[in-house]
Amino acid sequence: MNADPEILKDGQSGKFWEIIVEALNEALDGIEQELAGDRLRQLPAGQYKVENEILKTKRDNIKMLIRLPETLILHIESPVEPEIGFDPYRVPLDFENK
Repeated sequence: MNADPEILKDGQSGKFWEIIVEALNEALDGIEQELAGDRLRQLPAGQYKVENEILKTKRDNIKMLIRLPETLILHIESPVEPEIGFDPYRVPLDFENK
């Protein structure tokens, strides 16, 4: 990837990304409330498991989106050879552990 990490850093510190993160955090709060609420507990066991896993996956995906700029910056700045099948949703720590 031939991109300037400074562009990503500037974008990450800008108002646009702040608005996006705020919306993602609100969605995350809603999912956390639903996971902690009583609605899921009243469902049959099979449906509870499916809906609970869907909400956990949504929560994890939102957290990955919030960390996406750091993940991309780390990928751009790291002088490692290109990774086949690069996944931009990986946590920055995943790259450090390689």
